[in-house]
Amino acid sequence: MGFTPRLPPGLFRSLSETHPRLRAAVARLEGLGIPRDRASSLLRSLMVHVTEDLGAGYLRDMAGRLERIEAIRGRISDAVEHVVQNGILPDGLDRPGFSRLFSDLEAEMSGLASVRRHMEGLDGAASAERIMGGTGAEATPRPGQVSPHPPESIAAAMDAARASHPRGAALIDRLVASPEHGDMLGLALAAETSGGQAARLAELGQAANLTPAELADLTAAVQEMSLARARLGRTDPAALARRSAAVAVLPDALATLCLGDNTVLGPMAETNRPQLLVLWKKWQANGAEGSFSGYVRGEMTSGVRPTISEWGSAFNVGSEPGSAILKDAAAFDPSLPGNRRVNPRDPGTDLLVMRENGDLWYVDDKAHRGGVARDPVSISGVSAFEGPRFITNIRNDIAEIEAALLRQRAAGVVPDPRMGEALSRLRSAADELDALTAGWTPEQHSLPANQRAIRAVLDRHRIRLRVTSEMGDVTGITERLKGLGIRVVPPVGGRMAP
Repeated sequence: MGFTPRLPPGLFRSLSETHPRLRAAVARLEGLGIPRDRASSLLRSLMVHVTEDLGAGYLRDMAGRLERIEAIRGRISDAVEHVVQNGILPDGLDRPGFSRLFSDLEAEMSGLASVRRHMEGLDGAASAERIMGGTGAEATPRPGQVSPHPPESIAAAMDAARASHPRGAALIDRLVASPEHGDMLGLALAAETSGGQAARLAELGQAANLTPAELADLTAAVQEMSLARARLGRTDPAALARRSAAVAVLPDALATLCLGDNTVLGPMAETNRPQLLVLWKKWQANGAEGSFSGYVRGEMTSGVRPTISEWGSAFNVGSEPGSAILKDAAAFDPSLPGNRRVNPRDPGTDLLVMRENGDLWYVDDKAHRGGVARDPVSISGVSAFEGPRFITNIRNDIAEIEAALLRQRAAGVVPDPRMGEALSRLRSAADELDALTAGWTPEQHSLPANQRAIRAVLDRHRIRLRVTSEMGDVTGITERLKGLGIRVVPPVGGRMAP
């Protein structure tokens, strides 16, 4: 089904006669000897076919990708919730399968982004008028134009901007009237993050030669529009009905919080009530200190995200050809289903892998984020690999691997011979490090000369220290950590760097 039946018959004629670029195209064709009427007719015909074929193709592609993204995210969410509650992956989903979910999601998101980037590059495809449908008080869409926001939402947002930031609102009116700057303003209004919006506005300010004061006024007005649309979303009857139905089964105090929150608690009540209740009970058991919303955010950043990140690191590092995972992020806990406990707050190392070349990789995953803009992060400490704690961690890993060997033999499983070799090298390294560092204070462990001596012991036993950041933005480390031999290893060309 094409788009033409939904567009007014005179739209393309009006555009070809009034739009500066289209008029210039007709003039160029006329200069080549094509009569003006025929040139205009040819251009209108091309526009109709492009709108039908290209537009319909983009919509089909994007709709299909969005459906697949929703399905994949649902499977990942269910699997993570199962891991957090039970310590193991759900039945029917193994580690390679869980890893493929992330790969599939990344591929679909990349495909969706490429379509969006292409559409943004088309003349007027993301103009402010397309995003807003006009900036006047009536805020009605232009003929043939579909606005992603209801007219009442647009009008309320612009009214709020005019009331609180009149100078910024006047700038919006001025910029919308410009084909070039209107497109850039549209991209800023459609930005999904505050960091992305700030970057788009900075580019617009430079292109439109805005003074710093004008850019500040424009930014304030655009931010007010975003806040106004969010406020309207909280008072929309349909949205309120969905939220009320979702919180009906929750404790009264929690339901009240969810009804008044449109950032974390409210959406979570609609999409993942069981886990919200788990967090609510934990918060109350811990004394209900601070705000519950802050507690949930903290759990997401310090618990859920690091858990997923550590598993992602294990999947990527351990999936390298010839590699054997000797220890992963889960700890043995016979009290839990599957005898596995996953808690990123537990002390110790995250991962121990023997590579195909015989190197032993100690891996610590860091899920630190670089703010809204996802800027690169450089870390100054990896506590699992530093000071007396590192030697303790090696000893604990030796005990854990020995216990795992006993459980395997008791179950009639023949252990991987590489586990025995790894144990021998770890014991020798720990003994040498104990002898080397005897009497050292924690501060002495950090002295450059002593760090070089520690690294020499590790090198003799081919033990490498690596940092990954599967769900974070860590790309660098300090020179002090480099002196200990620590390296950041993002995937390079689909494989881990050495």
